[in-house]
Amino acid sequence: MPDTLRLAGALLPPHTHDDLLVAIRESDGEVMAAASVLDFGAGLDVTEGPSGEANIALDLTEAIWTFAQGGFRFRDGAGPLLSTGASGDDLFLVGDLDVSGHLAVGSLAGIQANEGLRIQETFASGGSFQARGLFVTVDNTGAGVGPFVGGGFFAEHKGASSRTAIGLFGQATTSATADGSSVEGLNFAASAHAGACRVAEVAGVKVAVQSYGQTGEVVACYGLKVVGYWSGAKPTTAEALYIGPDFAPSGVGTAYGLHCADLQGSVAVRLLEIGPATPYLRLVGGAAPGANQTNLYLYEGSTPALRQVQWKAGNALGAGDKVLVLV
Repeated sequence: MPDTLRLAGALLPPHTHDDLLVAIRESDGEVMAAASVLDFGAGLDVTEGPSGEANIALDLTEAIWTFAQGGFRFRDGAGPLLSTGASGDDLFLVGDLDVSGHLAVGSLAGIQANEGLRIQETFASGGSFQARGLFVTVDNTGAGVGPFVGGGFFAEHKGASSRTAIGLFGQATTSATADGSSVEGLNFAASAHAGACRVAEVAGVKVAVQSYGQTGEVVACYGLKVVGYWSGAKPTTAEALYIGPDFAPSGVGTAYGLHCADLQGSVAVRLLEIGPATPYLRLVGGAAPGANQTNLYLYEGSTPALRQVQWKAGNALGAGDKVLVLV
């Protein structure tokens, strides 16, 4: 028998035409008709030969195969590359998966031509549960692993055309017919649950903006940019940033609603800028204020101008000095 047994078609069920009858002959001479579903009761094991060739090569075109009991395995000398459990419900892949087309995962997912990966799942109602369409766990206990542990996305735009590269894009919407639903574009929890060890930092969102290998000008940079698009009903209240009172419960040492460290190395440092082109309020940084001065500037006058908040003794006020009065 040749090294490779290739089944290039389907095994046909018993047929009324004698010339098309397909049967399997047992060693005792009994002829057993083949079914339309080929059942390997003990499983099928495809192993690699001494020169790397497969002992059995299967062409499953137009064929239906059932591997029962022990499941099936495709393996090399190192162990199974592709295998199923005894029930056949789970498929285990060891190694890399190269998908040249599109991939859909989930009970409701369907292949979409414009989506590389589509995950859509439905869950039974009732009870307490966590719905995880995509769950990534990375273990850095192995030798030679770098200081960063993560699982996520990398997007790179190439080509001469002007485009926008987006590392993570998503949209959450509701089509519920009952009142009271909530829509959250990104809901992420960073948790410390490692026991008694000291956790140096817990950050719900940490964003790094950077430029490397960029020789042309970078016009604008935003650590966080919030925009709104309203083509339907507009919200009663709109807040670009909201910090709830439960952020710093009792027992927290020092709580900051908003903490901006002094910025160094810039020509003009604005720790806070609120308002139009001539802002209503400006708080500068980069250096300590001079004697009797502050880093606070306020919008003032019928011809708008920024005035620096300073102080003088009451008996030292001169012509043109402004007096700040609280009313």
